[in-house]
Amino acid sequence: MTRALLTVTLTLLTLPLLGCEDHGPDDHDGGGAHVHVAPHGGSLVEVGDHEANLEFVRDQEDGSLTVWVLGPHAQKPLVPSQDRMVLEMFHPARGGAIQVTLQQDPVEQHRFRAESTDLEGLDHLEGVVLSLELAGKKHVRQPFVLD
Repeated sequence: MTRALLTVTLTLLTLPLLGCEDHGPDDHDGGGAHVHVAPHGGSLVEVGDHEANLEFVRDQEDGSLTVWVLGPHAQKPLVPSQDRMVLEMFHPARGGAIQVTLQQDPVEQHRFRAESTDLEGLDHLEGVVLSLELAGKKHVRQPFVLD
């Protein structure tokens, strides 16, 4: 009886440890919410149900935008099944949508980059990644907001 009680108690105590792995003490906030740190200092956008992350890094001065495709914990690169990534964004000065095409880096194939004068000086970007294919699964109109 004591051994059975001990087994049940240990099982119940270890259940919360299952699920997301490879986290350090800073990966969860005080409320228990799941958070990740962007490895390049950008903004993370979750893709799917904890399937991947997109990290957006932009330079407002030259209008460049870089997007890294990362795993569910924003630590390991994921290489999508495409050589470009098309973003559709609302442009306040134009009062409508613009499209920006990011090209895949030939060496770091999980990295996509574009330069566009349309992005110069914008402090807020909001839009969608039109299509992203990862491990045979297509994600369509993945939203993002960058402040």
